[in-house]
Amino acid sequence: MGSDSPDSIYGLNQYSAFAEIVKPTLHIETKHVRKILDELKTHKNEIIKDEQSKLRQLTDQARIPDSETVVLYLRPLPSESFNEEHEGYELFVETKKLLVEVLLCGCQGSNVIKILQSETQPNEEQEHQKMKEKNNDKFETLSAKKHAILRNLSDLEKHGLVSSADSYQAIITQIAKDIYSTN
Repeated sequence: MGSDSPDSIYGLNQYSAFAEIVKPTLHIETKHVRKILDELKTHKNEIIKDEQSKLRQLTDQARIPDSETVVLYLRPLPSESFNEEHEGYELFVETKKLLVEVLLCGCQGSNVIKILQSETQPNEEQEHQKMKEKNNDKFETLSAKKHAILRNLSDLEKHGLVSSADSYQAIITQIAKDIYSTN
């Protein structure tokens, strides 16, 4: 394994859950937006049944610009369980980054728990030391990093963001989504 950082390989950072490589844009004439908004307002009780719906609030508050064309920059909404307001969000992102770093050191296992509880091999520690020098890593040893990840996962489980019952599949899924969004 190389000693490249997760940031350079996968683009992982505190914004990675929301970042996309290609930002799709939508150019739409305001006359079409106006027509859609008028229809929504006319039929909102049939279309939007929930009085507290964000779509209902948006429909009521929307103002159409005077320009002829509107450009919308599209991006997916983050999963509500991983939004910034959530207490464990920053810890989740940090843990995800640390786990990728452990994987880049060549640590192996059939699931997160086995990877983190496995004995650190000399070649894995060498990779960690290379990464540590390159990235100003605060962990002296790879074992210390693994223990920190285990503590973080325990805290994240208390927040309901991951579960040891499924071997912390939620964090693996988010790493996979980050990798997918960079390709």
